[in-house]
Amino acid sequence: MQSAAFALSNLARGDQGVAEELLQAGLAPLIISLLTPGNSSTDVASEVAWVLSYLTSKPICVPLLVSGGVTNILVESLSLLAQQTELDSQAVTPMLRSLG
Repeated sequence: MQSAAFALSNLARGDQGVAEELLQAGLAPLIISLLTPGNSSTDVASEVAWVLSYLTSKPICVPLLVSGGVTNILVESLSLLAQQTELDSQAVTPMLRSLG
């Protein structure tokens, strides 16, 4: 999962057309599912958050992601990460970029 998310993040960081195709292929619900606390490891969630970070940098992708509930999931995930004794900045950075 982590390697697949890494590959997707490399695709998503490129052309806006590719990002649109990823979302049209149904990537948004998968991203939201994998970012939902308790559904995946922090390493996987971190890679998925980077995919999301690149997708949200394309204005055309934002409405679909927001309507899918990604904002609430990010806030909830960040809140849970903040409560950990050892903060995992690897996951925090892309999540904050996505909210920005």
